Amino acid sequence: MSLDLLMPPSVAIPSCARQSLGPRPPLRAKTGCLTCRDRRKKCDERQPICSGCIRNLLACRWRHGTTLKAPSTSSRVASQNGHKRVLLSEAASTTLGSEFQLTPNRPMLLPQSLITAQSPGLKTATDHKLFAYFLDKVLPLMTRPYVQAEFQRHPYHLAVALQQPIVMDVLLATAAMHHSAEGGDMQVQALKYYSTATFMLRQKIAVGEINGAEDWLALMVMALCLFERWNPSRHPKAGSHLLGACQILRLRHNYRQRRHDDYHDLKFDRCLAETVVYHLSVLPIFEGAHLTRYHSWWAELMSLLTMKAFPDQPQWANSPLLGGRPSLFRIIGDVTRIRHAEQSKEYITLLTQQLSDQEYLIHHGALATWDDDRKLACYRELRLFSTSARILLAKSIHRDLSATEASVQDLVCQGIEQLSSWPSTARFDQYFCWPLLVMGCAVTSPEHLSIIRQKLAEIWRCSRCGDAWRVKAVLESVWTRPRGTLSEGDVGETLSCGSSSSAFDLLLSREGVFQLLRTRPTEEESKAPSQ
Repeated sequence: MSLDLLMPPSVAIPSCARQSLGPRPPLRAKTGCLTCRDRRKKCDERQPICSGCIRNLLACRWRHGTTLKAPSTSSRVASQNGHKRVLLSEAASTTLGSEFQLTPNRPMLLPQSLITAQSPGLKTATDHKLFAYFLDKVLPLMTRPYVQAEFQRHPYHLAVALQQPIVMDVLLATAAMHHSAEGGDMQVQALKYYSTATFMLRQKIAVGEINGAEDWLALMVMALCLFERWNPSRHPKAGSHLLGACQILRLRHNYRQRRHDDYHDLKFDRCLAETVVYHLSVLPIFEGAHLTRYHSWWAELMSLLTMKAFPDQPQWANSPLLGGRPSLFRIIGDVTRIRHAEQSKEYITLLTQQLSDQEYLIHHGALATWDDDRKLACYRELRLFSTSARILLAKSIHRDLSATEASVQDLVCQGIEQLSSWPSTARFDQYFCWPLLVMGCAVTSPEHLSIIRQKLAEIWRCSRCGDAWRVKAVLESVWTRPRGTLSEGDVGETLSCGSSSSAFDLLLSREGVFQLLRTRPTEEESKAPSQ
């Protein structure tokens, strides 16, 4: 089935009169949107909004398209290169109620063609409220703060969502869940959005409307994974959506090869690939070893991370989630996998050396030439992950290893020192749930435990992410039990090392550490992290 048959109808808005700029250069393409033709740029003909117009925040006009109405005249308009933009935060302010408090002085610039009451993805006043809330509170958490600014704006993601209600519903569900964690009362609404989106997806699959290579489908499945991470449930299902995202990335790759399709948004593809790599690295320890069966996909995923969306920028600026070191996260995935499978001494030696090499590159190589504050932010993040990976590697190799061993506590002290020196102005969000869980299972002193607890509370305040609640609940559960009393009644068959285990042994849980929340919830586990 043709991709064109699955896309919504073309849309267009009037453009400003073009100023005379002298003789026109020859057209680079005779087809495509009118905006690209006016600019003498090659168009990928992606509808309703082509990648070039999204990348440059332009109104995408089509010869036979309908016209999208502009926002109300109360919206302030900014001008850049003769093309109009709208401040979404102000455009939505007329519909936002007092229960939705947006961050002051944070304008969200989007193309005027996207900000319209007739966008198919936004149907009600509540939709508009939650979308503005999503842009203000949730979207900034989707990338690291040091990356190239275009990644942080997610223009193509938002364009797809605004034209595809099935995608928008998942984003609104996540926004509603976040708002509920902030003290709102929209959890039921969040589940309604989620149910509607999954029902629509099942319908599309049943009638054969999907070939697996659609951008909206890839975005939706990854958004479902993120919704599950934000949902403070004792039974998260992010892993199942993650595996679906892996399969879709493969289908997209094969589809493009068959069609010789060279037109695609590198930023969009990079975000998808890095999101999958990150979650394949961290989710198995949360949700179970079954997620490590797909390690054979790593090479294919890593191949998607070789192209730079911004060739003149360094690798770290082109890396929305992985700090320019995707190999480090692949090693984390490999370390997670060896917890439950016997490996040769040669492979263990190789993995240990690879992790050491990554640490060397972080300390002395890749970061040596950075000359701005962003290098420090990326350095701190990568170092925290590499230190935690060394702790997990030590436990995975020596399964009887005690947390009280000097070698383990040396690593814990390194991690605690990194956390203690974290600037108060630097964002500390859901991205760090994995290293805090690993270190939290290895701490032995009350002082270190207190620091882990404080940082988990900081993650919760920053992100309101369900993973932060679950990690804190798990750690509080094992911290309050005497060492050596995690019995079968507590975690069922989740521990591979016998019926009596320490908190450190919890890292070997075959069913994932969140399995502990499905057994006997304590009073502490029923509470959200401290505000």
